[in-house]
Amino acid sequence: MAGSRPTPNMRRPLPSPARPRPMPIPCSPSPDAPCLYRLQGLERLELGPPVLASSGTSPLPPGGPVVLSAGEWLGSGTFRNSLYLAPWRALSRVADLWLHLELQGEAVLRLMCAGPGQAPRVLRECLLGGADRAVQAVPLGLLADLPADGRLFWHLEARTELHLHEAQWATSTAPAVLPRLAVLQRTHGRSRDVQQQLRRFDQARMQSPAHAACLRRCAFWVLDASADAAAQWADEPLPGLDLRVLQGPNLGGGGNASLLLEAFLAREDTLEAGHRADEVLLLDDDGVLSAETLARHLALCAWRREDHVMSLPVLMRSQPLRVWEDGGFWGRDALSAAPGLPRRTLAPTLVRHGLLLEGFAHLDAFAPLNRVEYATFIFFGLPVSLLRRLGLPAAFFLRGDDIEWSLRAGALGVPVYTNPNLAAWHEPGHGYGQEYMAILHGAVINLVHSANGADEFLGFFEARLREHAALGDLAGLALYRQVVEDLLDPALPLLEGGFERHYLARLPAVGAPMPVLPAAELERLRARAREGQLRLLPWLYPGPVAAGDERPTVLWQEEAGRARALPEVSAHERLQALQSAIGSLLRLGAGLEACRNRWQARLRASGERGFWQARHAQHADAWRPQIGRAHV
Repeated sequence: MAGSRPTPNMRRPLPSPARPRPMPIPCSPSPDAPCLYRLQGLERLELGPPVLASSGTSPLPPGGPVVLSAGEWLGSGTFRNSLYLAPWRALSRVADLWLHLELQGEAVLRLMCAGPGQAPRVLRECLLGGADRAVQAVPLGLLADLPADGRLFWHLEARTELHLHEAQWATSTAPAVLPRLAVLQRTHGRSRDVQQQLRRFDQARMQSPAHAACLRRCAFWVLDASADAAAQWADEPLPGLDLRVLQGPNLGGGGNASLLLEAFLAREDTLEAGHRADEVLLLDDDGVLSAETLARHLALCAWRREDHVMSLPVLMRSQPLRVWEDGGFWGRDALSAAPGLPRRTLAPTLVRHGLLLEGFAHLDAFAPLNRVEYATFIFFGLPVSLLRRLGLPAAFFLRGDDIEWSLRAGALGVPVYTNPNLAAWHEPGHGYGQEYMAILHGAVINLVHSANGADEFLGFFEARLREHAALGDLAGLALYRQVVEDLLDPALPLLEGGFERHYLARLPAVGAPMPVLPAAELERLRARAREGQLRLLPWLYPGPVAAGDERPTVLWQEEAGRARALPEVSAHERLQALQSAIGSLLRLGAGLEACRNRWQARLRASGERGFWQARHAQHADAWRPQIGRAHV
């Protein structure tokens, strides 16, 4: 415990009893409290490494109470157990706030608040509990009177042996609706990851009445495009969830998302109004999240004030305290939406990328409401009514489909947010094949959505060509040249029927392999770079190289542990590859407006339901509508 700030989610002996303390103020017991509705509970589930649930400390037990001896304390001020007020204040109809506790034994409760640039302070202190197990509710007053960018947490100091069964933030404001949520996942080759995530939800259903109530309002849909999908699900003991597992063709992550959304909407069209879903949530197949995140998302939907798209902070599975992304800006509105961010073309600007959530230093960075230009399909939630207005994601095989869909929502005046009360863990991966799709689709997105002129558009490619040419990275030059050639080719079946065939033919030939290296080999490369023996550069955007620097070059992806040494090439080879790429770029500049018109028309058409209904009909023989047993 440092100063007045308790270490959260840890049991710790109290300092000397001689230390002076404020006199506790009695609080009202639960019989005097109104009917309360749960907004957010404790993150209890251990999802892998212990730090996932509690930012560096042991997680709360998944079942049963937390037991404290007299003289120990427990705090909730971690990333996963703080209550960030901004989403509730700005996006919900919630009027007041309470802390609802179920406990046995006596304790001093301190309700605390922190925020950007503010030291934690005590909002209220009270003595509560008794010999018998009981529920007590502590009012915090009107939500509008609490700090707009506040982060609330509590601190319990046991006076006797204390059993804490539950601690929930709640409100007396009745929800506008009790929404039904459709949770959609698509996978290719990761059937077991999806099954493991479903088991997490099922385990939470059995351990927590609140999570069970949430999951009863959820219908889960899985589209498995794996060749062996039927075998993968044949012997799987399916959880006690409303679950539909379908098998279909592999049209890539983006294509499969739209295939699944169309199958979902087709069934919704047959249902009576009282049985239809109100909300839809897309999840990635290898992401990790808890039932508590699902419950918190569904709770905000219940008090939703207006249509919006909601996502969340994404952290790395291999480094669970490292933020990978929290939404981002494409560049079109970056200056107006977030002053200080540079205008960018093609390359997205991630928010809070690389932030390390060790201790408390960065927790309050999440307190202001985070409105972004785009969110990720790792977790992408929206009302079904908005889905019908928006259309389906574009026919991209992978990369950029979530960005384009978000920008489409923004064009309708629908804001995109990330909610810091939610979180998911996902392992990033990127190689030359993914870079080909990211840049190709990024170019199409800019041609359709951006107001950037031709010089800025072409300048992006020029800068990439210069960087890779200076390094002698012929694979990088070939990749960007291929993107430009594909943008120019009107016969290419991109964003049209059969679009998946282009990717399946192109991707194996794009770029160069980048193997995963042992940790010792990576450290050896770092040491040689520190000694000036080689250049160790980011493989994606290596940056300019000083003239005359002839050291060997290794391109690497530090977060993924991948690296590739560049082979020596002659000046003639480098210039020849650069000349070829520049020739393609000049042709793109000359035909840019015709290119823009073609991609605008194709992108618009591929987002319509009719496009995806035709894909269903085209692949009818690959569809199996039920390969798993459903529990309804």
